[in-house]
Amino acid sequence: MASPTPRLKRNFRAYAAMEGANVILVPGLALWLGWPRSATETAAITLSIVAAAGLLVVGTLFWRALDRRLKGRDNGSFERAMKFADAAQRPMAMFTGASVVGAIAAFASHGASRAAIAAGLLSFLALLEYVNYYHRQLQVFDNAADLRRLLATGRFKRARLARGLAAYRKRPAKT
Repeated sequence: MASPTPRLKRNFRAYAAMEGANVILVPGLALWLGWPRSATETAAITLSIVAAAGLLVVGTLFWRALDRRLKGRDNGSFERAMKFADAAQRPMAMFTGASVVGAIAAFASHGASRAAIAAGLLSFLALLEYVNYYHRQLQVFDNAADLRRLLATGRFKRARLARGLAAYRKRPAKT
């Protein structure tokens, strides 16, 4: 693999820092905007927080490990991040789906309450993050080449984590 440019290395570290901060900030903001007032709202916002924050943790670990790997500091953290992301994929899909159902239930029970809106927004974020990490790279606004590619082809490219997981899953199991 060709050596990445220093700008790419810096971006990966910045991605890790941004995702790590968002593990706390995003759920905190959602709770501040819409504190739950019923069991339905509490369940909805709890599920959406677990889904969104869980995926942000996956992203934080992945970007940090990728940055360390590309800088030649630590390949072991990349292996651990791949193992964690692999193990987290199914639970994160289930929590994301449950958070969408919970948000719908909160809307059905309480209308557009602040907590239902917060749960809905967090569920939507979790859904976007799940797709962005495990399937297609949805984030193209921070990289001109990715944006040009999307505009030229009309398709999102495969997510970096998805490519890393495919390689991780193909390698022989360690005994």
